[in-house]
Amino acid sequence: MDGLAVPAHGFKLLAGTGNRPLAEEIARQLGKSMKTYAMVMIIPGETTAAGLARMEHYNMGVDMVALHAGVPGHLEELQRAQARGETVLPTLQRRIDRANEPDPYIPGYPYAGSAEAIAQQLQAVIEAGDFDGFVLTFPEFIADLQFFGEHVLPLLAAAGFAQPLCQAV
Repeated sequence: MDGLAVPAHGFKLLAGTGNRPLAEEIARQLGKSMKTYAMVMIIPGETTAAGLARMEHYNMGVDMVALHAGVPGHLEELQRAQARGETVLPTLQRRIDRANEPDPYIPGYPYAGSAEAIAQQLQAVIEAGDFDGFVLTFPEFIADLQFFGEHVLPLLAAAGFAQPLCQAV
């Protein structure tokens, strides 16, 4: 089985574009199955303001020299896609447009805020998206994963969006 990983905000991009059905058709032609996963960076805070402040802290640490160094390659990729009549990936255009701003390329789409805010954002993707699962990343892996498990997952479960695979002993 193969998978297609897209930024979680890509659920809006996938809707009505035919990208998922096209990817599934290609997989079928190759005799494979395919799953679609939303990539999400979780940046929690005790409050929404604290989570957003953490995200801004990461933004301020961006290596601007590295961002500028990538622009020529991004422009070349953009020109190739346009010459072939292909759709330009929004993330590629974003990297070009924002190359002069401290805007990191965070793997997946960042969901920052309180447990409640993150749960609401994930619920919107679950309800409107057409994903088989999530790929979650965390800037402070152990602490943020623990926060997610203790504070966000119970909210998702209470809303009917998550079920534990087993009970703690």
